[in-house]
Amino acid sequence: MAHSDESFWTHHRELFTGQFRYWPGSGPTSYTVWGRFHHKEDRYHETTIEIIPVQARRGTRTYIRMQPYLLEPQQTLSIALTDQPTDPPRPGQPIGIVTGAPQLEGLNEVPIGTAFAYYYPVETTMLIWECFLDRRFRTDPLAQDHAMHQLWQAFEAYLLEVVSPVTLLTTPHRDLIASDEDYQAFLAARGYTPLNKRGWGKRLDEARLLSL
Repeated sequence: MAHSDESFWTHHRELFTGQFRYWPGSGPTSYTVWGRFHHKEDRYHETTIEIIPVQARRGTRTYIRMQPYLLEPQQTLSIALTDQPTDPPRPGQPIGIVTGAPQLEGLNEVPIGTAFAYYYPVETTMLIWECFLDRRFRTDPLAQDHAMHQLWQAFEAYLLEVVSPVTLLTTPHRDLIASDEDYQAFLAARGYTPLNKRGWGKRLDEARLLSL
């Protein structure tokens, strides 16, 4: 769901510079990817954290959402109408003629993906429920998709920066953006291993925290 209300997004930050084919038919171009973030405290009452057991069946968890985006120039053109006929002519049809250079009016935030996670403080566990770039910004296979790795690395680093302590990162074992084999190869490349039939994870120690 897109949110136009800037009060929803509490803050913004630069994430990484990636190579994308932004326009159809264009070659790879470097773009700075930004992220906007929303935090919320949630009450929960459940016996599992979706994919792993929990100690506290009731408690408070932190919901963290990120939306990666590109900044796209917003330009306007000055156009004058003329009665000059078209080819073929269309009687009574005014024609617009550009009368000046494009004027930069500002920058639009163009969403290119989504990510969200839950932090459970009693378990010191972070559940990354999803984190991906939209289809036209991804390449296959995922395990070799540099921009997807950059996005996950940026999100993981942000999560570990805003909440503490985190001793376990978890995530579902599958996502509709790719086949199970492709997605799990990506998770393995990110350092995750199977926890059970539904989830993958990686335990964090000081050395691994420094490598994220």
